[in-house]
Amino acid sequence: TYLDPDVHFSNSGYSLRITAHREWQGFCGVWFNFYPGASQRYFDARSHPYLSFWIRGRKPGGDFDLKIVDARGETHEDSLDTRSIHTYLPNGITTQWQKVVIPLGDFPEVEPGSLVRMVFVFSVPGNYRLYIDNIGFQSTADAASAVVVTAKAAQKPSAADASIPFRSTWVWKTATLLASAK
Repeated sequence: TYLDPDVHFSNSGYSLRITAHREWQGFCGVWFNFYPGASQRYFDARSHPYLSFWIRGRKPGGDFDLKIVDARGETHEDSLDTRSIHTYLPNGITTQWQKVVIPLGDFPEVEPGSLVRMVFVFSVPGNYRLYIDNIGFQSTADAASAVVVTAKAAQKPSAADASIPFRSTWVWKTATLLASAK
């Protein structure tokens, strides 16, 4: 995942190019933090209750789930509800740019005044190549302009980074899990 200068929605700039490979086992996802750098600030979207972005695929198709995380959800992010991208793009991802508008009300467990991140969760095995541009928040579903979230530039991974395997497991509510094992 890195910034791509060759494919973008507007006349200039960059899109975020996401390349993912999902196996039957494990986890595959991309996190978009709404606050810059390592600072622990939250985005207050109460006056802009619609998250929007533009998306296109290298080829038609593909499926992923969306998750919105707030300050409370950071401690148990894996247990938060998700919504399929097909909820917002009934005809799916195409090779043409499409605007996705997500009412934050679709995620009732999330507090719009303390947003942390958006997560794309690739739950269906396969290979993906997506482009995302102009992530922002809107005051109405059909707003022409949005409060754009600017992100720290992602860099193209080095060959050394690609050789390091990454695996992790998250277990939440371990007390309940351990108690049920008795």
